[in-house]
Amino acid sequence: MTTLPLTLAMIALSPAQNANTSSADFNNDGVVNAADLIAITSNYGIACNGECPTDLNNDGVTNQSDLLVLMQSWGPVQGWVDPNATIQQSVNNSDDNQTNQQDMSWQGQGPVLFDAILYDQDTRLFSHGGYARWHNAEEYNQGEFAQAWASSNNVATQPMVYGGVDWDHNNDLTEEDKANFVIWMDETIPADYSGPICLDLEGQSWSMFETPSQSIMDVVLDRYIEQLEFAKSLRPNAKIGFWGLPKKSHTNPANQIASIQRLLDASTAIFPDVYENNIGGNDASRLQLHIERAIEMVNGKVPVYAQTFARYRNINTGLRNAFFSQEEFIRDQVQSSLDAVWTDTDGVEHRVSGVSLWDAYSFVAAYTDGWSEMSMEERKEVWNDIDHTHVEFLTNMKVAVGVAFAAAQERLAQATAAEEAAAVQAAAVEEAARVAAAEKAASELKAERKRQRSRLVRRLNSERTKIRRASSTYRKSAKQYKSARNSYTKNRRSYKSARNSYKSALKTWRTKGRKLSSTARKAAWKKFASARNSYRSSVKSWRTNVKSWRVSAKSFSKQRSSYRSSRNAWRSTVKTWRAANKTWNKTATAASTLASK
Repeated sequence: MTTLPLTLAMIALSPAQNANTSSADFNNDGVVNAADLIAITSNYGIACNGECPTDLNNDGVTNQSDLLVLMQSWGPVQGWVDPNATIQQSVNNSDDNQTNQQDMSWQGQGPVLFDAILYDQDTRLFSHGGYARWHNAEEYNQGEFAQAWASSNNVATQPMVYGGVDWDHNNDLTEEDKANFVIWMDETIPADYSGPICLDLEGQSWSMFETPSQSIMDVVLDRYIEQLEFAKSLRPNAKIGFWGLPKKSHTNPANQIASIQRLLDASTAIFPDVYENNIGGNDASRLQLHIERAIEMVNGKVPVYAQTFARYRNINTGLRNAFFSQEEFIRDQVQSSLDAVWTDTDGVEHRVSGVSLWDAYSFVAAYTDGWSEMSMEERKEVWNDIDHTHVEFLTNMKVAVGVAFAAAQERLAQATAAEEAAAVQAAAVEEAARVAAAEKAASELKAERKRQRSRLVRRLNSERTKIRRASSTYRKSAKQYKSARNSYTKNRRSYKSARNSYKSALKTWRTKGRKLSSTARKAAWKKFASARNSYRSSVKSWRTNVKSWRVSAKSFSKQRSSYRSSRNAWRSTVKTWRAANKTWNKTATAASTLASK
């Protein structure tokens, strides 16, 4: 069925766009589009009382005239600046962080059975139903057998929120709606709850999920995501999504429908339904493909809870007053959901995390003749008949889910065993690589030891040759020095003797020379000249020997320094050799240790 907002949106999108006006941009997103169209149609025919932004011509009522004004303003608003760009970026970053921190422990654990039946007691905090509905259900213990069976079989309840956060179901999310939703959440779901929460938001926007227009679809998605994000903020550990999404039309690639991927990406769980009305037909393959494609649409990153419904719509009356047979229901809806598997690009298989049975006791009142005239005791008997039917369906579902769970546990055990075997194999490969590396290191240590030894032997031999040469030169210089020193000492004595003779002859000549006769004088002079010449020769020889001695002393000192340097170098080399021997011993020990490990 095409709703009024959808029809008007399609009409508005078809004609030529006219001049823009900012007054019709109710949500201040910079464009007059389907969102503003829905806002104006939601208040269509309502008289204004106080502030009324949808009354564009200020005539006191939102009507056709305002709709025409909006259509004339259709399109982008010129000069508009987004005031929330920075805020949106912050939200995007927050979303990215949330994705990175998402709980993935549910993967591969196997499916779980959930009781999603709407008992009238559950409407106590809802805005619809009324006191009599939930009070009578509590007083007469509606659904007592199914609830007792679920409790004894450890089957949890799947929380369902009818209308989502929009508590009064009027397509206008207010602070009062949010406050009522918070009350329900605090009364119903623990703060650390990590299971599924299904938001059932159908109503006026539901048929718009079939639109081929992405702009219209985005308006609907914005509304759903707003409620989803609020719910997620209250229970961040829960797996939250919307009932029936993605729809069967979304998983059929032949349908030209706008994308809902943005909503699926924001969801922390999805709840596709496998309802069907083909009584007597085999729809297992079709519904299995629907679930597989739903898993693929979320890339296996969030849990998928298949929603089943044991009733079907009578093609003649349009009523859902009859149940499938147990066999057909299990085959078409339950087993098909459990058999659905999607394999990602890494070869990892993804399956449903749960299967839920939904029904509502409101069908009992609607489809039971004479319900209003029945007493509560009579109504209780009818309730009990439906209650036992629910127990039968749940029992058969549990068997199928149990088999699937056991298979999942077997796959998990096999995967764990494979991982352990792979870890053992990896450890063996790593150990082999370590041994090979140790052997290589040991070989390199031995080679390095050999190279070091060769270098030290060459150095030691070189220093030994140097010290030998230095020793030979040193000894030769020492011998020359001693010879020069002895010669100097001998010449010094000769010099002193000649000097004394010269002094004595000179003295004799000076004191007696003139008194002697000519002959004696000549003899004395000759003796004096001989002593003088001997003295001069001795002086000359002494000076030569002094010079030679000094040269020899200098050479000796130099050779002695060279010898000492060579001796020190030799001692250093010997010290290095001894240290190298210790290092070689350690190296040999290390090489032996590496090779033995």
